[in-house]
Amino acid sequence: MILAAGRGERMRPLTDHTPKPLLLAGGKPLIVWHVEKLAGAGFDRLVINHAHLGEQIENQLGNGRRYGVEIAYSREGEALETAGGIATALPLLDADIFPVVNADIYSDYDYAALRRHAETWPAERLAHLVLVDNPAHHRQGDFALQGGWVREDDAARHTFAGLGVYHRTLFAGTPAGVKVPLAPLLKSAMAQGQVSGEHYRGLWVDVGTPERLRELDALLIRRLAREDSDISRAVTVAGPWPAGLKTQWLRLMELAVLGELKSARLGAVGKLRKKLLELGERLASLSADRAWIPRPREQLKNALASALNLKDALLQVEQDAQSLEGSADRAAFEAALIAFHRDLLGGLAERENLWAALLDALAQEDSDTHE
Repeated sequence: MILAAGRGERMRPLTDHTPKPLLLAGGKPLIVWHVEKLAGAGFDRLVINHAHLGEQIENQLGNGRRYGVEIAYSREGEALETAGGIATALPLLDADIFPVVNADIYSDYDYAALRRHAETWPAERLAHLVLVDNPAHHRQGDFALQGGWVREDDAARHTFAGLGVYHRTLFAGTPAGVKVPLAPLLKSAMAQGQVSGEHYRGLWVDVGTPERLRELDALLIRRLAREDSDISRAVTVAGPWPAGLKTQWLRLMELAVLGELKSARLGAVGKLRKKLLELGERLASLSADRAWIPRPREQLKNALASALNLKDALLQVEQDAQSLEGSADRAAFEAALIAFHRDLLGGLAERENLWAALLDALAQEDSDTHE
């Protein structure tokens, strides 16, 4: 589960019109980093709760198909705090033991470790927490860690990272749809010796202010622009997203060639088929290998140009499709085209943001060098 219902008051005015999980860092929304990392760790079904501007999160992530996962949404009219949000989402969670990740953090923590904790769960445990060194804005910390178990005492404290694994029994007494914080539940379980933990010492950022967001963004872009090979990986379009788009495009072609489509305009259906073929060519171009292009800057420009050409090809298909009239397969074609449009533009936006940010970073490096 990813917690994405927070209002992000300290991030205003950035969050007045954009939910905090969709703020960009390193060229992609904060929540996308988590979705991709969880997918890479082998999780194939995610639950995401949301409240403030939550429809934007659903529009951005969709059903999760392009990330190789299935996403279910727990919609909260008003944010229910952490325990309330989890308790409300329990019917959507298909396991007794599940990881929960805060959407408004960034970390290099290996999410595969969350799966390992869930698979080796002691009977007496109700929660496992990832703790980190106390950041400057939270020097007092949250909990102590002694012998692998989390305590609430005066020993050296660490900060809760917003990464944990929980047993649903922890929320057994928490009603759905009610605001309930997580800390009291954890403290009660700690008193019974039912909360284990670990101390993670790698990169972790609580993205709680615009300043921290800017710092994280700069850090991630510097990482991605550090080596030419990193740029080559960034412009490589592979995985579930382009594979899914190809399947959708093939469905459009099937309907256009074998289906029953009609138009009062002479030759309009034939023109539509031609535009669909061009769309397929542009889609293939987006996924093409760019390793042959000698300079990282040119690789990025080529990727951005391919994205622009693909969007233009889609627009031409949509314009020609407007001439279709009532026929047996018109509704199916229009539904398939809408789905293709949504999935294409959603995935392209993430990649274009990243490519543009990397291009800016390279330009800044050149400027600094010349100075």
